[in-house]
Amino acid sequence: APVEIVSTYELKNLSRNKVENLLHRFFEDARPAELTVRDRFGKTVHPREWFYVLPEHVSQASKLIEERRLHLYRYDPQQQRIVVK
Repeated sequence: APVEIVSTYELKNLSRNKVENLLHRFFEDARPAELTVRDRFGKTVHPREWFYVLPEHVSQASKLIEERRLHLYRYDPQQQRIVVK
């Protein structure tokens, strides 16, 4: 499906797969569990790549990954912000 690229981030000397997995785990609580879409064959799909977070949250998480400090924080979907654990 067509998408709009909002931002890109350059994290040097890090595996893209590991960064993606980190971000997925970090924002897991912001994943829309009730969201379903129909694919081009009419099959119901539960998207695993979509999250209810603002671009600035992703930017902040990327910076924390770069600084090797993401593990000290968590995403709080109620407050809609990244907070210290």
